[in-house]
Amino acid sequence: MKLLFFILSFISTPLFSQQLYEKQLYPFDGLDIDYFGVRVAASDSFLFVSSIRYANTLGSSVYFYKFIDNDYQFVSKIFPNDPEEGALFGTSLLFQDNTLFVGAQNKKGNDYPYPVGALYVFEFENNIWVQKQKILPPEPYSFQSLFSLNLTKQNELLLVSASAADSYIENSGKVYLYEHRDSFYELKNEFVPFDAKEDQHYGAGLLLKDDLIIIGSLYDSTSSGIGSGSIYVYKKQDTSWNFIKKIIPPVNSINLAFGCELAINDEFVFVGTSDNYYYSNPGKVYIYKYSGSELTLDQIIKTGDEYHDDHFGIDLIAKGDSLLVSALFDTASNYYTGAAYLFEKEDSLWQRKRKIVPSNMEDAHLFGGSPLLQDDKIILGARETKHQGKFTGAVYIYTTKPLTNIDGALTIPDRFYLTQNYPNPFNSSTSFKVHLPQEGKISIKLFDITGQIIKIIPNKYYSSGIHNFILDFNNFSSGIYFYRVEYICNIPGKISHSFLTKKAVLIK
Repeated sequence: MKLLFFILSFISTPLFSQQLYEKQLYPFDGLDIDYFGVRVAASDSFLFVSSIRYANTLGSSVYFYKFIDNDYQFVSKIFPNDPEEGALFGTSLLFQDNTLFVGAQNKKGNDYPYPVGALYVFEFENNIWVQKQKILPPEPYSFQSLFSLNLTKQNELLLVSASAADSYIENSGKVYLYEHRDSFYELKNEFVPFDAKEDQHYGAGLLLKDDLIIIGSLYDSTSSGIGSGSIYVYKKQDTSWNFIKKIIPPVNSINLAFGCELAINDEFVFVGTSDNYYYSNPGKVYIYKYSGSELTLDQIIKTGDEYHDDHFGIDLIAKGDSLLVSALFDTASNYYTGAAYLFEKEDSLWQRKRKIVPSNMEDAHLFGGSPLLQDDKIILGARETKHQGKFTGAVYIYTTKPLTNIDGALTIPDRFYLTQNYPNPFNSSTSFKVHLPQEGKISIKLFDITGQIIKIIPNKYYSSGIHNFILDFNNFSSGIYFYRVEYICNIPGKISHSFLTKKAVLIK
């Protein structure tokens, strides 16, 4: 082998446009199976995190943080006026127009001994959150209707789903439209599927924008297959909302769960799936261009990593030309950690720009839930993350500039990079750092001046971030050596395979 082969470095194409800084947020009083981070809501100044506490459901609450001095600081916990064991206060969160909406999917009805769901409305007064209204679904109640599991708002209109309510048929689903009048929300419309089917869960996904309402029905069985899913499109004409069309996925979409989540911007409607779960296929997001009530399929996106059962598309959010998609069962370094994928619109196509995985992959689980794009921040829940021996859950905050208190968390670089070892020259041992833009395999080989391999550190998975390595030369004589780092990672459509080499000088 020629020496030149080892001293040339191949610089890989940058995978990210900017580096990110990671902050991990945990409940100060965390219990086991807290599900802290199951839902997250935020504004420029506020952050809200649900903790539904399966281990102590009477203590379900919403943690309230303020953004002060370039960091999130805990302020208080928000509770309902009528806490109830098993109500799961916090299964949905929405903060909009200075109002906080908190769903409790298992709340019992008035004089009804079984769960039906409820929605609580809070406003910020004198530095505390004051409950203004509790909304229950209209009677007759449906057992475990999941009222308030999904909600969305525009101006004075509030759309609330009850995806397991009985509309003619058991668990077919209903959606309710409320209007804000005289300080309270009043029921104005009730939507049900015209072709209701048992267990179709109409209302799993919700959109409300201008004069358009779109409702996802993830377990709807259509001509595309059993459990293919569908979306129902409604348009406001004068004072009434009229059904316009039903959209289904392509044929042979068995158990696709099309419509489990929906997002919208000024040009596109994004329809999530939760995988062909029973058939072990990667998830997809269907992207439709819309004009008025006309929706035209424009693109179908996947992760490009081809992880089966990744649940890519089960949760998503769009903001401008950015789309953030959860994949809660994505595989990172052989751990079912979960991941989030950031896509951006370029040249009329949505291109994958970034895969985000947590720095503590061994302890994180269901990472990527309840995704938020907030100014220069990406916020992700991970409701089953382990912390200090308890499965409390966590929230991960990624910023382009470090927060004041970054808690020693990981910096995610914008490219693959290898630092020069230090000290150099050295006696017996030296260290260097490897910058990884996304998780992948790393192997290290040491060569002497003749190009012969003298030591191999075998392949091992590492998370995205900056990793420190120490080389021990106790058994080697003085001279010039080379260390080469091999980096293998998945990028859409191919495997990226890169090498970087540096020279080390040993003096004894």
